[in-house]
Amino acid sequence: PRNFTIEPQEVDITVSGELNILTNLSGKDIRAFVDLTEIGENQNSIRIQVYSPRGVRLERVTPRDAQLSLVNR
Repeated sequence: PRNFTIEPQEVDITVSGELNILTNLSGKDIRAFVDLTEIGENQNSIRIQVYSPRGVRLERVTPRDAQLSLVNR
């Protein structure tokens, strides 16, 4: 197993959709994450993925990639 630090800790996400859907959104409804299961041996960045509910369109994620740093134990 390898341990990483991931930067940034937060991202800016812009979404669009129908007003009635967006009005009922909370911060917990949209999640940004990285999937480390397919990471390469010398890879130092990875695409940030976003989960959003049905009817919500992802417009922008800033930054688009996260930087990985291997933590030596």
